[in-house]
Amino acid sequence: YGPKGAAVIMHTLIRLFPPTMKSNSALSPLTVAQFTTYFLTPYVAMCLIAEDLELTIEGGYETMIESNNIGQSLNPE
Repeated sequence: YGPKGAAVIMHTLIRLFPPTMKSNSALSPLTVAQFTTYFLTPYVAMCLIAEDLELTIEGGYETMIESNNIGQSLNPE
């Protein structure tokens, strides 16, 4: 999905689950924004790719990694 897809996913997650506090002990030392950027957004992208292509989650991850350069070219932010 590229940077544009990542931005859409991240904004959707933030609207669905607005960060109400700056940090959470469960996420420490990361902030909620960092956790969303580095863990939740890629996970959601991986799951969407797997669903779109009828793959396992592992297959979705492999496809996400392999197609990263194409996604950046086709869907720039």
